[in-house]
Amino acid sequence: MSDYAYIDNEFGRLWVASKHEARRGVFTPLAYIDINDGNRFDADVFAQIMYWHEPNAETHQPRLTRQRDGHLWLVKNHGDWWSETRIAKRTVRTCLERIANRKLIIYALHGERGNVTPWIRINWDEFELRMRLWMLVNASRIVETDYKSAWLDVLASHALTRHTPDFSGHTPMTFEDSPVTANVISNTETTPETSHRDIPAGRENGKSSSVPKAQIDPMKNAIALAFGWQWETMTGSAQGTIQKTARELCLAGYKPEDVKGIYAYCKAMDFKNFTPIALTKHAEAWRVTRPKKPTTQIIPLYDAPPAPQPMPEDVKAAMAEIMQVHRNRMSASYYEDKDNGHKTGAA
Repeated sequence: MSDYAYIDNEFGRLWVASKHEARRGVFTPLAYIDINDGNRFDADVFAQIMYWHEPNAETHQPRLTRQRDGHLWLVKNHGDWWSETRIAKRTVRTCLERIANRKLIIYALHGERGNVTPWIRINWDEFELRMRLWMLVNASRIVETDYKSAWLDVLASHALTRHTPDFSGHTPMTFEDSPVTANVISNTETTPETSHRDIPAGRENGKSSSVPKAQIDPMKNAIALAFGWQWETMTGSAQGTIQKTARELCLAGYKPEDVKGIYAYCKAMDFKNFTPIALTKHAEAWRVTRPKKPTTQIIPLYDAPPAPQPMPEDVKAAMAEIMQVHRNRMSASYYEDKDNGHKTGAA
């Protein structure tokens, strides 16, 4: 049975199974809401700023490209935030001012008079302090009735005194730890297949998995063939992308012969300039939508004749006797005709 069989609507099944562009949106971790004093609008804007400070999931290069004072900055007009967050320009301006007052971002306007543009970057020192405080008080488990006293008042005290909490008894977070935020779909990439924040290879569900060379190599060759890529001229980054895609497909139970169908599905969905990573994101949607093999039993229009039964011995003997009598009569008739013919010829 399909994983989505519990949904009794075909469009609903396809929607849940796919990573359609219409599902793009802002993912806001609870921690971002809390460190922004519980303000959801501010948290959504901050989550999007944080998203732009992360590297591209496919190229691993910074999304930010504008440099100033030795830092990379997010340069975005207030009106541009609507397409990413659905927050109005005036509200975005107020959100940015509040986030800057919390010292979570460095926020400045640059440009000529009448043509200024906001420049934004994360203040990592303040972000670290607030996040460590959030983890120290275990804010994710605070219930609604205790939210003000157990978190907001603590956060306000920290903001007022600028006192650094004592983290000596707190285990420091490392890159090997489970991420604070989940792997999600964001809304700012130009195509659906590049907007997904990938699960790091080998870390699915916190466990490392390997795929035998005899299994992964045919999958890698099938992916390269589908995209028309040649191993001899492929860059190291492209080879790494194929390696990761092949591994994920193998672990999900797909076969090399499935690659052609998944690739055709992505083409049919009119994804622009998609890469092998798209195969992992849309494989399940392809599996749900591909034509099923017919399982209907073909029923003949007439009943098949029964299998022949062995002839009883007494019947066989009687038949043999009848046939012998018949042969004797035929033989006598033949020789009689032959003799008459000779007589006729002699005359």
